[in-house]
Order: sequence, then structure tokens, then C-alpha cells
Amino acid sequence: MMLRKRAGRKKKRKPGDEITGMDDYVRTFIREMRTAAEEDVQLNERQQAATKKLKMLPSVLRCLNQADLMPLFIRQGALSSVAVWLTPLPDGSLPHLTVRDGLITWLCSVPELEPSQLKSSSVGKAIMYLYRHPKETRENRQRTGKLISSWSRLIFGLEANYKLVSRDEREMRDYMHMKRQKQRQSTDGADDEQEKGGLLGESGQALKPGDRGFVGRARVPKASNKDYIVRPKWNVDKEASRKGKKEPDRFEKQQLKHRQAKQLNKTRRAGAVSLIGTKMSL
Repeated sequence: MMLRKRAGRKKKRKPGDEITGMDDYVRTFIREMRTAAEEDVQLNERQQAATKKLKMLPSVLRCLNQADLMPLFIRQGALSSVAVWLTPLPDGSLPHLTVRDGLITWLCSVPELEPSQLKSSSVGKAIMYLYRHPKETRENRQRTGKLISSWSRLIFGLEANYKLVSRDEREMRDYMHMKRQKQRQSTDGADDEQEKGGLLGESGQALKPGDRGFVGRARVPKASNKDYIVRPKWNVDKEASRKGKKEPDRFEKQQLKHRQAKQLNKTRRAGAVSLIGTKMSL
């Protein structure tokens, strides 16, 4: 009877209690991920097999791949834990291949992130290290390259779909990414390559040997800032290209006869020699 009364006295859950419980669960789970990574580091320093992350990987992927919990995990700092899991061990060895495959695949499935989340989590540095590592697999290198490309566009504010970018916006973006020296040259209007290289004197004439400022050696050609957008006119006559082969001239005929005679001499066999004069081809 007492148990029945206690069961009836239980308080009803409020709408916010479930959210608070999930937040606590996510924080605890991320803390366990950090603990597993630290234990692997300690095992590696003692020259033992670091298997804590490998044992915990199935439960990590099961939780991270839940669509309703993924935003909560990202908001609570799961990207930082993933970056720690992908960081090399103290002896320089990479994490287990299964761990790298699972976490990189999960990162590829994550929806668009915010630049602040990428910068604070340092997951980009871990992905870049794996991309440049010579012992990384080809599949992981391709996937990490795609992640780096998409994240760099997100951080620098570049448009991923270049079909939507107009020509004026492309030119402005190229101008903003130019070096300062090239920007100064393009604004000054120094189009002449000789004037850029300092090969003209004060009078505007080309410098000669003995003049002040003359350099008697070859110079590295500088890149041009011009955009070549005018297509040159096609100079080949279509009717002439459609015609058949022209007749060989006298020199070509003689070459052909010489090749045929040379080939005939190679294929001709030597005749049989007879001492009494029979079987001779006269």
C-alpha cells in the first residue's frame, strides 16, 4: 500500500526537463570521449596498445549519427572531441584506421557549420594534418580534401556555386586576393612590360649599355594582370580544309620511287649459282 501511494505522489515532468536531461547526457558523453582520448595518450606513452577509442567508437558513431541529437552534440562541443580523437599520438603514429574512417565519414555527413564552430574546435587543423600525411589512405585523402575545400569557402565567405557569381563579382574577388604590388600596378595602369621592368629611362626611350640603370642580364618575365576575353578570329579556310589531299609534287614522287625500289631489293632473294652454267636466270 505504501508503494502504491508513493507511485501516485510522483511529480509530473515539465516540458523543459527532457531537454535538460539530454543536455546532461550529451555533456557526459563528450566528457567520456575526452577521457578515452587521454587514456590512449597515456597508454601510448607507456608503449602499450591504445585501444580505448577503438572500443568506444561504435557507441560514438551511434550517438553522433542520430539526426535529432546531431545539432545538440555540435552545440555542446563534439567537434573539439572529434579533433582530439583525430590528433596523432605522442609517438607520431596516426589513430586507428577504423577511427579515422568513421569520424571522417561522419564529418562529411554533417550539415553546414558556422565559421565560429570550425575555428573554436580546431577540427580543421586535424583534418589538414591527415590530408597532408603520407601514410593516409587515398579514400580518406579525397574526403578530407573535399572537407577542406568546403570549409575554406565557408570561413572566407566564398560562394560554393560559381554559376551564381557574376563576372563583376569574380573580378572584384580576384582583385581583392591580389598581392599589393599587383594591385598597385593594375591601378597605375603600367601595361608596358618594359616600363614594369624598369627598362625605360626618364625620356621614355629604351636604355642602352652604359646608361644609368641598365641591367645587362635576362629578367624573369612578370605575370600580366590582363584578362584575355576576346576570342581571336578563325583564320583557317573551311573550304580549303574540306578538300582532299593534293597531288604529290616531283620531289615526293621521286621519294616514293626510291622507297619502293629499296623495299623491292630487300625482298628479292639471291639466285642459285651453278658452276656448269645451268639454272641461271639470264
